[in-house]
Amino acid sequence: MVKGRNMMLRKTGRVILALLTASAVGACSGTVAGQGTPAEPNPGIPAASATMATTAAAEDTAVGLPYGEGFQQWAEAMAPMRTWDPCALHHLDSAEAAIGVPPTSLIPMDTLNACNLALGTQWNITVEMLLLTTMDGWQGGDLDGIRVYRSLPPEGGPTFGISCQFFFPVKEPLGVRVDVTTLREDKTRDDLCAITERYFTDLVPTLKNPPLAAAGHTIPAISLYGKDPCAALTPAADAVPADEVGNENYLVGLDPYSCQWTSEVTIDPIALEYASLFDEGGQPATLGGEPGFIQANGGRCDYVVPVDDPIKFLPGSERTAIPGVKLTLDRCDTERADQIITTALDQPALEPAAGGPSTEPVTLGVLG
Repeated sequence: MVKGRNMMLRKTGRVILALLTASAVGACSGTVAGQGTPAEPNPGIPAASATMATTAAAEDTAVGLPYGEGFQQWAEAMAPMRTWDPCALHHLDSAEAAIGVPPTSLIPMDTLNACNLALGTQWNITVEMLLLTTMDGWQGGDLDGIRVYRSLPPEGGPTFGISCQFFFPVKEPLGVRVDVTTLREDKTRDDLCAITERYFTDLVPTLKNPPLAAAGHTIPAISLYGKDPCAALTPAADAVPADEVGNENYLVGLDPYSCQWTSEVTIDPIALEYASLFDEGGQPATLGGEPGFIQANGGRCDYVVPVDDPIKFLPGSERTAIPGVKLTLDRCDTERADQIITTALDQPALEPAAGGPSTEPVTLGVLG
């Protein structure tokens, strides 16, 4: 399963913005000489990918929203990443060659910024588009002219590691993290990082020119790709411009498919994510014109709306993940939730990509 969601729903806006500011100042520490400033695109990426050319719809949603201080540039850079297909970033043959185990399932997990490739019962590889809050704990280097990073082992940590990560910056510290995890107890962290580096190296050409979601590289199509979670929170921004004590609210997020409306002191922000939903239930309700559920927890409520086709993700099991929308309100308010989810679903779909995929599309879910 996807790891490292950055505790999105539990950080206050003040903490997130402080971390982003710190990472923007110190992101180059420990990197190779001759790197650009953190806010510049990776100098090794071809110009078309560095500027992340995209559809007009994706560009427009990032303009004019009430973002937190310093977040505007990241919101604008995330917009084109929503046109990518995270699951098509994976190379199934390369993964099997690196690990020696056939792939068993491919599925968007948690928020739609990530996709998990399972190999057997003991290996998982996750690719995840995200904004790192710090570059501490990463060792920078050069791979065929591309600036990349490898996660450092925790100080005083165990020799046997569960995970090794590589990071491909698009506009540092925004980029794609590749995380290999295993349940094998006979693998050292060095073993794991060698496997991760081999797989990551095979992915670099694809990361330089990411596949578009609208090109149909994976099926079934996920209609939520391309939609902006911050734009979806516009009704909350209009209705609640400040918190209870008058602090100005703002939009902030750490990946292309999650956003929150919060202030410097808010503990429970209004948060929306486009996500894979697992075994969802609750009080039935119509939200955004679609059948959904309300899950109450004290005075707070989650509003969940499955949208796309269910995807089976465990061999021999009927369990499914359903791409959909999840909204968390600090106070239960079905009318406001309906307005926000309507805005989340009514955003324009990605424009079809010319030409389609050059190879047979990969069917998401259980493989083989």
